[in-house]
Amino acid sequence: MKKNKINVLTHLPRKIKIVMIFVCVICLVTLGFLVINKFNAKQVITTNAEGYVRTITLSKSSLDETVSATGNIESQDTSSVSTNLEYAVKEIYVQVGDTVEEGDIICKLDTSEIEKKIEKAKETQSTSKETLQTNYDNAVNAKETAWTSFSTQRDLVSSLNSIYQNALSAFQVAESSVNTQQSLFNSADSTLQSMGLQLNSAESSCLASGHLSDCSDDTSTTEYTTYQSAKQNYDNAKNNYDTAKQNLENAKANSNYQNLYTAMTTAKNNLDSANAQLTKYQETFSSADAKVSETYKSLNNSSTSSSELEDLYEQLEDCTLTAKSSGKVTSLNATVGSKVNGSVATIQNTNSLKIVVSVDEYDIQKIKEGLTARITSDAVDEELTGIVSQISPVATAGSQGTSSGFQVEIDVTSSNSSLLIGMSAKVEILISSVNDIFTVPLDAIETKEDGTSIIYVRNDTGEFIETAVTVGEKTDYYAEISGSNLSEGMVVRASANEEEATVTNNQQTNIQDKGSMGGSFTITDSAGGAMPEGQPGGPRQ
Repeated sequence: MKKNKINVLTHLPRKIKIVMIFVCVICLVTLGFLVINKFNAKQVITTNAEGYVRTITLSKSSLDETVSATGNIESQDTSSVSTNLEYAVKEIYVQVGDTVEEGDIICKLDTSEIEKKIEKAKETQSTSKETLQTNYDNAVNAKETAWTSFSTQRDLVSSLNSIYQNALSAFQVAESSVNTQQSLFNSADSTLQSMGLQLNSAESSCLASGHLSDCSDDTSTTEYTTYQSAKQNYDNAKNNYDTAKQNLENAKANSNYQNLYTAMTTAKNNLDSANAQLTKYQETFSSADAKVSETYKSLNNSSTSSSELEDLYEQLEDCTLTAKSSGKVTSLNATVGSKVNGSVATIQNTNSLKIVVSVDEYDIQKIKEGLTARITSDAVDEELTGIVSQISPVATAGSQGTSSGFQVEIDVTSSNSSLLIGMSAKVEILISSVNDIFTVPLDAIETKEDGTSIIYVRNDTGEFIETAVTVGEKTDYYAEISGSNLSEGMVVRASANEEEATVTNNQQTNIQDKGSMGGSFTITDSAGGAMPEGQPGGPRQ
């Protein structure tokens, strides 16, 4: 029996045939692409066996000098709600994440113990009130008695003072009429004393010469003459003295001098005695007045609040803990029924943020308050702005006594920031900025022996020729250059050292084996410079 051959394809549906043909075509195209790609890779290695030179393309940009640091996001305005009372928490009015205003109640403590102490203090105060009232009343009575004695004595002193003034005036009139005779008497008394001394001297001379005391045994001697003259002068002075004394006594008698003097001195003694007694009464009154003030204060304090009671009332008020500032509750260390002591809650203003970073001693001199800063964080997509608000004048001590840097605070000035407290962030503090300039890597600049700075620019034939430039501002990696020969689009060798700028064949192979298609590219970095040209994806060497 003859078997017939069956063609499977002729019996398949039309749609399946089309799909199979389409798959075959795709396989052929893919195979061709891989072959071509392999061929191209070999072509690059063959045609560029010596490698290529890293370059940059000049374009106007900006050059920023910055100091970078990292830190954590904090609140500019943070307050703590705390207490030193060790009482259990009775009620809590907030939870972490709540927004509060200044003065809002955070929690209340159990006040039952304080209220009992207040009641006991009031009872003690009431018991002593009657005693204090009696003391006050006695003090008032003593003050009134002292005032009466003082007032009476004061009136007596006034009366005695009038008597004394009258007696003094009458005596002064009599004294005025006696003063002339008193003056004459005083003069006569002085003269008599002087003549007596002279007579005694003359008598002594007679005795010394062997004469009698009156020198009458020999009247012809000088001593006798001197003695008789002295005796005569003395007798005359004695007569004048007696006359002046009699005249003084007559003047005193006629003016009633002695009686007026006695009346005046008596009045003065009575006045002095009365004044001394008045002083004592005044001291007694002052003491009584002070006692009244003291007992009144005690009575008044017992009627309102004692020192102990005041403290208890203050504690009662402090059992209601309130927010000291507006913001968000970021921590809460309180549980109903548990005692608290110390910090209960922390409130931070999440709309007013700052970053605290540490800047090393080599860069801190560049930092000034008011400098702007760029702020970035892995947790947010946007770049934010800030301003340096505070610089610590003292370095923070690190391990083994070394300096770990100076703390710098940067206030976040961007509004509607998505930063959250506690996030880490990177800060770039802008020290200086130069715009619309050409920049190249520091390695691209060569300094000649004469001090001239040059770069190597590629000409139309592909050679790199020296071109003089003026170097301006510098950062750690880039420098500003200027010169009349510079223009946009110039291709500059990335390193003045040709060997360092050249990428070898081995370096190319590492790139090409990853399937690179060849070509060149230029990347402008954040500092305003340009990345070197070369194989795509190739790192700057």
